[in-house]
Amino acid sequence: MQVKESDIVLRRLVIIVSVGGVLLVLACLYGPAASQRRGLRTAHELMEHVAPAIAGDSRFNNILIRTSTHPALFIHGEVPDEKSLADLQSLIRLPPDAEFRLIWSVKVAEAGATKAGDSTTRSD
Repeated sequence: MQVKESDIVLRRLVIIVSVGGVLLVLACLYGPAASQRRGLRTAHELMEHVAPAIAGDSRFNNILIRTSTHPALFIHGEVPDEKSLADLQSLIRLPPDAEFRLIWSVKVAEAGATKAGDSTTRSD
């Protein structure tokens, strides 16, 4: 039995489309955009988890927490003293499997000094 040239072309086309589909699915699940979505989601979850505790403490009235598409969680503002800063830092901890950065820019009012830093944890 003779295989027609059109059958060979059709088989090749099916193989190419199948491989392309598999690569597209893998890129959607494990590519940079998927990593960014996961990081942004976990940063937002942490923000929602600590927001009530921060809102309930008058020492943290001048603290702003927001997420970014880097993905990152930004903590900005001012606290009255070093103990308040230590308490804030103990309240906001990165999970070990965090796929986002935690960026601090918090000023201590009594000392007039700024405690800024970039605590970076990335799990790829």
